[in-house]
Amino acid sequence: MSDSYCPAWIYAIICNEICKNYVASDLDIAAFANKFATKAEASFSDLTASKLAAGAESIVRFLGTIEGVDVIQVCSAFTYNTALFERDGSPRKAKGLFKKDDTQGAKFEATDEDAEKLFRTFAFRLRSNPNLLAPEGWSLASVEGLKWVSEVVNQEVSFIDSLG
Repeated sequence: MSDSYCPAWIYAIICNEICKNYVASDLDIAAFANKFATKAEASFSDLTASKLAAGAESIVRFLGTIEGVDVIQVCSAFTYNTALFERDGSPRKAKGLFKKDDTQGAKFEATDEDAEKLFRTFAFRLRSNPNLLAPEGWSLASVEGLKWVSEVVNQEVSFIDSLG
């Protein structure tokens, strides 16, 4: 278990994936948050079920304010772009000679407001640039350094998981 906090962008990806699964299923946010937290906390202790649920709920509330949006498509595009690109659009580098590996931890704890802000900013960028959509068949599992995140968000979730 890491002593540092989960980077905000990874936290936002997990919350976004909870949101996407919630919209596509008959299960509540708590079911996904509880199940995902069981694996996520092994990498970052701050990724609790309540924190993941709060971030996902913030994204859902934001999505409720916009009309005519394909939620699954927007969520998939967010995960794709956040996993592969920095906020300025440059490719995200897991490791580099002069750059710290930003998948390893952060000094400050991310909040649900951080997740919503990242998602909100991306959603507005996507409206003006449909080229940001995820390619057909793309998978988070294909991103080096984020395979553990893929394992977290691709777990089978059932009604029992909502009981905590």
